[in-house]
Amino acid sequence: MAKKWTTDERARLRAELVQLYILENKTISEIARHLNLGQSAVYDRLKKLDIPIGRSRKAGFNNQRLIKSLPLSRDLAEFVGVLCGDGHIAQYQIWVHLGNKEGRYAKNICQLFKKICGQNLSWYKRNKRDIDLFISSISLVKFFKNMGLVGNKIKKSLRIPNWIFSDGEYLRRFIRGFFDTDGSIYRLKFGVQISFTSKSTMLLKDTRRVLLLLGFRPSRRSVHRIYLTRQSDIVKFHRSISSSNPAKKRRLDNYVGRFA
Repeated sequence: MAKKWTTDERARLRAELVQLYILENKTISEIARHLNLGQSAVYDRLKKLDIPIGRSRKAGFNNQRLIKSLPLSRDLAEFVGVLCGDGHIAQYQIWVHLGNKEGRYAKNICQLFKKICGQNLSWYKRNKRDIDLFISSISLVKFFKNMGLVGNKIKKSLRIPNWIFSDGEYLRRFIRGFFDTDGSIYRLKFGVQISFTSKSTMLLKDTRRVLLLLGFRPSRRSVHRIYLTRQSDIVKFHRSISSSNPAKKRRLDNYVGRFA
């Protein structure tokens, strides 16, 4: 648990940030480098110290030069699956939250995003363990929100965007992105099972619909999960969906290899 600031510490930290953020008009990214902190830590400190955040005064305000629209593609469909899983759309930023052992997968997501829009995701280690990938961009936030993606997946009933259903390859790549983030594969006593987990009821219903359209035979929703259990479905998933998450791909390869 973070130590509570004393009155003197709070005054010193506030004066420091007022000087950097207000008087010198540095960006959060520049302050983070200057203080050797993560960008999220600087943002949180500004909020806690009641320093108004004025992005519009900063050079390159929220990367407005970024794309206002992206062409629909298989890579974009996979990234949408990632966002529906471990992603979060904030007011000004897009985030992907990963575990501390998913460094290789984080690099794959960065490469995928670079292919989609030619921009880099920033990398931040939260609590010196978990990995956060993010980009600040009002235009990209608007693009994904206009697509139907929402910040609160449960309260606002997140759905899979309609355009994903227009092409079989979009469906496959969406499922890959969603599996890589909120999916699991594990052994049962008499076989192997793949599960998809979400507290968003509508997202799970849409995911089940996608799996049915792709010829799989998923279970009905069970609390916050749906399952693939038939051996033929596991083999088909390995062949037609696969994974971009190295850890999950290794498990998928190993389990399916035992069926051969």
